[in-house]
Amino acid sequence: MPEVDGLQATTALRAISVIKEMSHLPVIGITAYQETLAVDKAFRAGCDAYLRKPVDLADLGAALRQFLRAA
Repeated sequence: MPEVDGLQATTALRAISVIKEMSHLPVIGITAYQETLAVDKAFRAGCDAYLRKPVDLADLGAALRQFLRAA
């Protein structure tokens, strides 16, 4: 995204959802960054789950099932 990165977009989404009293929208962060700091940043920004590239389809499926069960 040219204007904002995924973490900035997630932070903005969380802020808007509080202001507008929207229901929680799950966010799964996906990145190539491997360091622990990247994971911490993702969760602080409001991600509900975090996957590293290359994405393992079993991990993606598990994350999606987790949020679909909650819906």
